[in-house]
Amino acid sequence: MKQLLTIILSAVAAVLTACASVPPEAVTAQEKISAGIEAARKNQIMLIDRFADEAKISLRLKYKDAIPAVLQKKLAGRASFTPTEVQSLLSEYGTDLEGDLKKVDDQRARLVRETDRFFNDLGSLSSLNQQVLASTVQLNKTYKAAFDQLKTQAEPKFAEILSN
Repeated sequence: MKQLLTIILSAVAAVLTACASVPPEAVTAQEKISAGIEAARKNQIMLIDRFADEAKISLRLKYKDAIPAVLQKKLAGRASFTPTEVQSLLSEYGTDLEGDLKKVDDQRARLVRETDRFFNDLGSLSSLNQQVLASTVQLNKTYKAAFDQLKTQAEPKFAEILSN
């Protein structure tokens, strides 16, 4: 009987102490991961901004380089343009350039929105994981305190049962 009781009590103790253990460093590491996610988001947006700025510069240079050929084609053998033609050409040039620059800005805004959405989702998951880890650490402390209290109360009774 003593042997059976010892086995049962050992099994109960094993079950009570088998709670998942999370090292406190895991919570700190998760905080660093969260900070890293935000830094990565900022870096990605910086790259998007640089890409958009370089695309705009490239467009402006392309338009600038195309002006002589366009003017030659539009002159069609004439010596010069009329003031109305100059105004029309400048307006057309400005409208075309603005339209292409707007496409770059729209693409930039779309990429930033997608990046923000992705990193916000990732940040939310990281935050949730951090909360779960912190809760698990707290729960483990609570279980350990409860088990220690139970053990303190039960030890004299176990000793008495085993001595009989």
